[in-house]
Amino acid sequence: MIDLATGAITVLDHAWIGDGRQVFADDGSVLLGTLTFMPQPVLWNPVSPQTLNLSRTPSLARVSHNKAKVVYEAVTAEQRTLVTYDVTSGVETVLATGPGSPDQFPSHFYPWITNDGRTVLLMSTDAADVRQAFLISSVGSNPRQLTHEPEGHLGSDSQRIWQFGIRSDAARTAVADRHHHRRGDGAIASIGANFFDLGCSGRVAGRVNL
Repeated sequence: MIDLATGAITVLDHAWIGDGRQVFADDGSVLLGTLTFMPQPVLWNPVSPQTLNLSRTPSLARVSHNKAKVVYEAVTAEQRTLVTYDVTSGVETVLATGPGSPDQFPSHFYPWITNDGRTVLLMSTDAADVRQAFLISSVGSNPRQLTHEPEGHLGSDSQRIWQFGIRSDAARTAVADRHHHRRGDGAIASIGANFFDLGCSGRVAGRVNL
């Protein structure tokens, strides 16, 4: 860990939980796992690291900027589970479940959490078993399907690949999805983004081709 203000370097005996995204809180804490036989999730800081008593072993985890909530995915052979953890109270809420897997990766839900910890964006399957983007509150209420896309495979020579992100400010929450069409030869044919302004009844506010 390098302190950009002082240049101080700290060697940590910890590792990312999953892909290392959304692991920094605004107070400088970092969401990490201990390098032990049974990794222990912690919100690490140099003064008083905080142990997180999760009920399941996380394969991927995110923390909100305000350090109020952690959202994590746990995997067993029987079931995948998406859970939020209240950092203050220790209360957990199951947001979604999915098919089990013998492997932890890739992530099934690929969650993101808003800065205020109130909303989670996730990927899951709809009634037709097609992967779509969903929003749900971090306490498990108000689930909402955002996208209604056809099957990811566009044809024999191309494939649609999705990447999602989420951001939040005091006035609204905006969600964007990015995708690109990758031809059979590996070349990227096009890139685009859809922006959902949830402050305007959830309508699509715009689309850009990059």
